[in-house]
Amino acid sequence: MLSTADIMIIILVIMNIISFGIGYLFAKLNFGYINIIPNKEHQVVQQVKHNISIDDTKFVTKISTDGMEKKYNCLGETTVIAEDINSSVNKLKNLKK
Repeated sequence: MLSTADIMIIILVIMNIISFGIGYLFAKLNFGYINIIPNKEHQVVQQVKHNISIDDTKFVTKISTDGMEKKYNCLGETTVIAEDINSSVNKLKNLKK
């Protein structure tokens, strides 16, 4: 004879199978409906697309930088600090006081 816990497990498994089946059927019907009705925005995007053609017979031989403006004298500046970790820790301790 089946106990109450076994009956509950069987009922839950059957309910999960049924709900999965209903969800699957609903998704099939819903996605089929979406595919039947054309989207106007999707059609406009497809019409605007142009094919890109690359001409591999042309190549660059010289790049001129005469018209460019120089904004910075040096790209990176480095500074050397003679402090070590102990002095930094002492400074932090003094700030907390």
